[in-house]
Amino acid sequence: MHLNNVTYHVRRGALNGVVDTLNSTCSCREFNIDKLPCVHAIAAVQKRNFNLYTLAYPYYLKEYYMLVYEDTIYPVSSQSQWNVPEEVAAWVVKPHEVKESKRGRPKYLRYPSVGKNRKRKNRCKNYKEYMHY
Repeated sequence: MHLNNVTYHVRRGALNGVVDTLNSTCSCREFNIDKLPCVHAIAAVQKRNFNLYTLAYPYYLKEYYMLVYEDTIYPVSSQSQWNVPEEVAAWVVKPHEVKESKRGRPKYLRYPSVGKNRKRKNRCKNYKEYMHY
């Protein structure tokens, strides 16, 4: 359904979407996140006979892809031929510490549901301390 020159309401089964072709957005948020037209945007564009590629983010176009690889990428020479400054060569890089994981199922604090009694710890009648008999 055409709301105005740039906004469309698209119904696709149970999934509805409001597409803004000027800002390249849709209420389903797929268009906003991926920067590629979602099914709602494609339907809106087909209805108005727009060029679908005008809605796609420019980085998805062939021209941008070709610009990335326009310059020559040279292979890296062997490590013996590298020219590394002395201060960089003196750096000591240590691996991060890996904590040893505990074995077994992790224990969670569980809250009893309404109506269930919590287990109480035994207290000594004389000293009012836990687990003292």
